Amino acid sequence: MRSLRVGALALAVLLVCGAGSAAIADAAAPPALLVSSPLLSAGLAQTSNKGHGHHAGKRHHKHAGKRHHGVDRRAPKLSRKGMTLTWSALHGVSTYVIREVVKHGKKKHIDVYYVVKGTHVDTHDHAGRTVAFRVRAKVKGAHWSTKVLIRYPALKKPHPTTSGTSGQATPSVAVPVVTPSGDPIAGQKLYVDPNSDAVQAMQQATAAGQTANAALLNKIAGQPEAEWFGDWTSNPQADVGSWVSAAAATGAEPVIVAYDLPWLDCGGYSAGGASSPAAYETFINGMVAGLAGRRAIVIVEPDALPELSCLSSSEQTSYYQLLNYAVDTLTTDPLAAVYLDSGNATWQSAATMASRLQQAGIAKARGFSLNVSNFDTTASETAYGEAINSALGNTSHFVIDTSRNGQGPGDTWCNPPGRGLGAPPTANTGNSQIDAYLWIKDPGQSDGTCNGGPGAGTWWTSYALGLASNAAF
Repeated sequence: MRSLRVGALALAVLLVCGAGSAAIADAAAPPALLVSSPLLSAGLAQTSNKGHGHHAGKRHHKHAGKRHHGVDRRAPKLSRKGMTLTWSALHGVSTYVIREVVKHGKKKHIDVYYVVKGTHVDTHDHAGRTVAFRVRAKVKGAHWSTKVLIRYPALKKPHPTTSGTSGQATPSVAVPVVTPSGDPIAGQKLYVDPNSDAVQAMQQATAAGQTANAALLNKIAGQPEAEWFGDWTSNPQADVGSWVSAAAATGAEPVIVAYDLPWLDCGGYSAGGASSPAAYETFINGMVAGLAGRRAIVIVEPDALPELSCLSSSEQTSYYQLLNYAVDTLTTDPLAAVYLDSGNATWQSAATMASRLQQAGIAKARGFSLNVSNFDTTASETAYGEAINSALGNTSHFVIDTSRNGQGPGDTWCNPPGRGLGAPPTANTGNSQIDAYLWIKDPGQSDGTCNGGPGAGTWWTSYALGLASNAAF
């Protein structure tokens, strides 16, 4: 998905910057502009876009009313430095591209991709094909659009090379659909919620003079944790947007979790989810609109793939379709690092998980997540993740939830006693396959009404104190 989006950006450079002859550092020749329609500009009526976001795959809604006056209708300009394209700093730019592939003279509409600043250019996906684009942008209430036809030349295969004195030719390496780039988490400050349950519990303990408890709770309050979004999220676009904006304001990267598939948790403690597949797609569209092209780490549907066998055949098919939709849509944000959840080492075999990940669209994601809301050791999950990645052809990466694995696995997965906080979140894992250790489960939130706990997701101070007392740090 990222490479498809990028081809549109390369096209936009041709249109807006007049850089049609600019060379792109790629094995292919520069794309050729075949046909171009004139740039169209139109003022839009006064708009409140409430309920009409620019969601991927959805039709844009125009509103009736008075036209804007004095609107800046200039198309946003693009510049290119090396392999990065950047929008000019115009207020309120919301740009997207509708892509069509021409096959046997017939145009086939494919999808809608958001275009944002700082996107890597890669034309591999379009090589040898003719692609039609409709480029649109919204600038201060006005819209412009244009349509062009681009022919992408076929890639030239590199010649075999020899190495050392063996005289053996090194075979050409096929270009994969998606080549994971450098670690998207390394060097990033992760977002710490200043109003988390742990912070509030710590403040209450301090106010009550419970200094020892306050110090323990600070072990949780001071760490970055994920924010979960699901069927309790009334407005995904607004809620995700608010969370990402809060993180961006501190110069930090947020970790968010999409948890809204229908038939969640096989009717267990966390049962619920979207009312239908269509409702789930709307939920994912809202999340992407809330991200608005900004940086985030996105964990997709904890437990969905490992628990697949509890569903009917039709429900399993729906899960694969919806997970593919989630990955396809979330990765339209080129700054989002998307990870499909893969359970933990005690659940399914590595071969089973690799097969399920492939069917769910792992090739288009950054990687997969492990040990979410579980207690397995980091060493065990590392070995499991490496086995999954090996079965995938070593083309992926993974993250491990270390929030509660400081004392290893317990006798049960649900609020087991004697557990402790694991390693604090970090991208310095010492393993090139592991992008980060994260706290995806919020330590101190109950797994469900088991072992004396409150409902799933409810803050439980006494359990949080136990985790902090037994912390690995």
